[in-house]
Amino acid sequence: MFLLRLTVQNALWSYQILIKNTLSSLVHFIKNSAMRIAILYLLFAGMSTLINISTQMLWLEVYKGAYAIESSILVGTLIGLPLRYILEKRYIFTFKSKNINQNAKVFLLYNIMGVFTTIIFWGFEYSFHLIFLTNKMRYLGAAIGLFLGYFIKYQLDERYVFVHKIPR
Repeated sequence: MFLLRLTVQNALWSYQILIKNTLSSLVHFIKNSAMRIAILYLLFAGMSTLINISTQMLWLEVYKGAYAIESSILVGTLIGLPLRYILEKRYIFTFKSKNINQNAKVFLLYNIMGVFTTIIFWGFEYSFHLIFLTNKMRYLGAAIGLFLGYFIKYQLDERYVFVHKIPR
């Protein structure tokens, strides 16, 4: 019995070490790889999507007038944009502006690239609105459009906007 208990304890201890080492390796892998960027980008995109769609819902509760849907899409976009710029600039692209003028130029270029991807997002959202005529489906269209837009936006930002990164 003593030998069986000792064997079980050794097995549990071995599994504990294995799990600890695996988690440690995973954390190291995430910290030092493209996986880190992917996880952060997905996290920021998710936060931005949540902020965007929540803002739209709130806007539609407050404003019921002409172009309510269209204006809610615009307001949601305007609220989420500055947050994404700040987070992506620092944590995804590790970009540091030399001065306020450069920051303004980079922000302008970031927004210009965003116009193309925003058209994709708005196109999906508004198409789902026109086809299905329900808010739930419109928000699904928004989520699909945002996902595709974010994927394309990352490619554009990496290639054309944040071109002078700080070395990691």
